[in-house]
Amino acid sequence: MPSETIVPEAVSVRYAREQYALGYFQGRTNAEPGGGAGLDFARFYAEWCAREDRPMDVQEAYRRWLADRAEWVAELRYERALEHATNYD
Repeated sequence: MPSETIVPEAVSVRYAREQYALGYFQGRTNAEPGGGAGLDFARFYAEWCAREDRPMDVQEAYRRWLADRAEWVAELRYERALEHATNYD
């Protein structure tokens, strides 16, 4: 029996926004589909749109996501450095 693609009657607005952002991310970074960073950005974009209750500029969202991610990475590195320093005291 051949497999058939089931197409839903409609998709949620959140799902559509996530797919839009995921496509933007993949085009911008030449990433392969299914990567964790792409999904993270897609969720970030969808949540931002939901918070503002309207579609947001995906390019601006990407800039904000990169800045938030850089800040998070810096905090994580700082915490690990402190942990490493206290383990050798």
